[in-house]
Amino acid sequence: MTVFLTLGDGDFSYSLDLVQNLSTMNNIERNTLIVTGVDSLLDMQDKYKDCNYLLRQLRSFHDDNDKKLEVDIRHEVNAVASSSLTSNIAANVVIFNHPHLGTEDAARHSRFLSHFLHECKKTWLMNNNGTVHLTLAAGQWERWQGEEAASKHGFILKHRVPFQSPPVEESKYQHRRHQTGKSFQNRTAGSETFVLVRNKTDNAFLFAWQSEKESLKHKQQPLFECSSCERTFKEERSLKSHMKASHGDGSNKKRKIEMKCSHCELQGIDKVFSQKQALADHVQAKHSGPHTTIQPDWASDKKDDEKATSDATQGSCEICEYVFRDVGDALRHSEEFLPSEVSLPCDSFSCQFCAKSFSHLRAQLQHENFCKQRLRPVDAILSKEEA
Repeated sequence: MTVFLTLGDGDFSYSLDLVQNLSTMNNIERNTLIVTGVDSLLDMQDKYKDCNYLLRQLRSFHDDNDKKLEVDIRHEVNAVASSSLTSNIAANVVIFNHPHLGTEDAARHSRFLSHFLHECKKTWLMNNNGTVHLTLAAGQWERWQGEEAASKHGFILKHRVPFQSPPVEESKYQHRRHQTGKSFQNRTAGSETFVLVRNKTDNAFLFAWQSEKESLKHKQQPLFECSSCERTFKEERSLKSHMKASHGDGSNKKRKIEMKCSHCELQGIDKVFSQKQALADHVQAKHSGPHTTIQPDWASDKKDDEKATSDATQGSCEICEYVFRDVGDALRHSEEFLPSEVSLPCDSFSCQFCAKSFSHLRAQLQHENFCKQRLRPVDAILSKEEA
């Protein structure tokens, strides 16, 4: 008997497709699928309007003894923190698709991956052995330092395959955000499934639609490199589009740098541009706009992390090596992996030039740098640069 476990499946729609696929397998033994999500049943019903329908469909497979498939539904299961509610959950195959904490913070997600893999070997994998299927959006494995997290917790990357949901006649799977229930379909292009095992000699479990041939083909896919800026692309047409948009034509030829930012030069920074509009946008955002020091949401946390590394005295996390800034930070660390709840937009910030409303201060400041009510023509900006 094989036990499958889906973690963080917000609306359970992926699990429903998986159940439909597994039910068609010709197995002698009865398999089990444990379906879990971090929401309570009430929160799930409030967030996903088709929740009750999806749950009924899942339960119908459990009640059908001819399907030789047992379905176990669990709510309030945190993929990175086991509890008394999860003491009897363990599987041969663990599946976690598109995890995200609701904030663009690579360092935080790197810590998240460490805690997830630690929990896999501690709780989710039966007898600390089996296969983990982790699906991430394009580029997240590298940005979140997945290789380092896997190595730290004794996992081997066996396969890296393009993500594909279970093939069924009528798919119910939807890419929906945990925080809002809204779709993130546009972010899934190029998503990959990373298949991890505990030992090099272990045979990783692959579904029928995840062939080793596809894994090898995906791994060996050639990259097309832009000779002007060294960005790489998986398709030649993507490279050509990039060349037209960023370098003025569709040819992949080395271009002579045309313009430098004089403001950056005064600061000892060699900032160069090949297009007039790109330089103008840079000057407007970083030097001549009303707000030239806008920082991303994670910037202050990064500075705090760097400071903590040098002078912290409160120890560090044994799982992800995060250095605690103070005693309270150690307590907050265990809660930072719960997806951030997103409140409804309140439009409480307004542009001082055109009165357009925004729900976040940072969005307002970015808009004001380029607001048409105050923005000068490109040539005026550049003429001042050249003066």
